[in-house]
Amino acid sequence: MALSPRSCITVCSLLLATAAAQSQQRLAEKRDGKLQLPFLKFVPWQLDYPAAQAQAVKSGKLIFAYFTRSDERCIDSLSLECGVFAEPEFKQFATKVVPFCHLTTGVKTDKHQDLFKAKGGTAFPRILFMDAKGKVLYVVKGERLADFTKGLSELEELAALEKRVAAGERDAGLPLLRKQLELDHLDFPGAKKRLRGLRLSKAQRAELDPLLSVAEILWVARRAGSDVKARVKAGEAFYAMKKKGRSPTGPAVYPYWRHLMWFAEQRNKPELYEEALDTLKQEFPRMKFEDEDRVLRRLKSEAHK
Repeated sequence: MALSPRSCITVCSLLLATAAAQSQQRLAEKRDGKLQLPFLKFVPWQLDYPAAQAQAVKSGKLIFAYFTRSDERCIDSLSLECGVFAEPEFKQFATKVVPFCHLTTGVKTDKHQDLFKAKGGTAFPRILFMDAKGKVLYVVKGERLADFTKGLSELEELAALEKRVAAGERDAGLPLLRKQLELDHLDFPGAKKRLRGLRLSKAQRAELDPLLSVAEILWVARRAGSDVKARVKAGEAFYAMKKKGRSPTGPAVYPYWRHLMWFAEQRNKPELYEEALDTLKQEFPRMKFEDEDRVLRRLKSEAHK
């Protein structure tokens, strides 16, 4: 006997609800399994975000945040958890910070599941330092203990320079500006404003120029956001930089070349697009560029018509 449309909808809804509940149960089981891994017992990781913030306030230490996942298997995360996070040297390092581990679980009732994206996360694992308010101060580029200690040292040096400037030490102004630019703690307009208050020699200014160039690229790219026209306009500005021989370094590499690709696509410049794409492939070998490869093939095809 055939079901009426209303009955069919009811049955389908029940089946979907049952499947969803089973899916959530499986995700919860994966989460619970992850929480039993030895690395979480090796040092006193905080698993609750507000508790980590409270501990940072009380101790005066920075939060060392490790973002991983339990909803899917992550080989790179497991490599950390069975490697550096299990080493005696890491236990000593952990006494200098507030270790915080955030799990993306996929369980709808788990708290702070949006924290990974809120802190700029796009791929796992992600490691960074935050202050007690949750402000991201430093994103760790690497998965070795030396990379962690470097980040902490950089932030401690920054804090010391800030104290010296606050105490009225004039000779600390330039080192502070340099460190703020290196750590991306100061945007381009802010840097230009600070420069007006400093008396610099030609050599000192030349030393700052590469850092100012990075700050400018990041500022232009961030202002463009996700607006297509703004991205193309930013790419045009970077193309002008390129023609003057200004090349990016550090965190400016990706936005510089990526915006050049958007510009090249809109202006039908396959050679420029290919140069930018090849550069990104070399700089970011783990990233996938299938869509960009298709765009390049299309641009080349159109150029030969």
